[in-house]
Amino acid sequence: MKIHKTCFQNVCSISDENDMYQCDICNRQENISSQRQKAHEGQKRAAEKMIENTGKNLKSVTVGNFVLLNVPKVDRGPLDAPNLIGKILKINNDVYQIGTKSGIIKTWFSRSDFQISGAQFVEDIPEEYISVRQAVANESMFGGQGYNTCKCTVSKTQCQTKKCVCRKAKQMCSSKCHKSLPCGNK
Repeated sequence: MKIHKTCFQNVCSISDENDMYQCDICNRQENISSQRQKAHEGQKRAAEKMIENTGKNLKSVTVGNFVLLNVPKVDRGPLDAPNLIGKILKINNDVYQIGTKSGIIKTWFSRSDFQISGAQFVEDIPEEYISVRQAVANESMFGGQGYNTCKCTVSKTQCQTKKCVCRKAKQMCSSKCHKSLPCGNK
């Protein structure tokens, strides 16, 4: 390795008989710092390009527009709709607050989480804050995510009183409740 005396004093280049040269250590450090700078600039360009492309693909939304909110599978039942109709209530730093028939959803959403919709609803939005799962359950015809199952014991009046969880929820008992045993609520 070529090393010169003044390298230890933070002087990187030395003139020797009118020739400029650097030691290998200083040269390597300079290459590393320039490569890091180029990588940082490349990441900035890529991020700006992604934001620009996203802006082109998604139409702008204003307060009062109706949207279809994509509902994750874990927040809805197997027969529930994959979307929830909502209305844009507030916009703050490119995140959106959405209200539904059941209430205002607690979380704020990015523009990629919903689509502009032609569907509307007439009812006012209650001033109650709810989760996405609660909003889906309130608008579901099937009770939302999960199943009601009762653990009624075998008897003559099995599942015919309000003690039965299924009957209380005004649903029929399913095979998950009693398997093949007879039931008065099937």
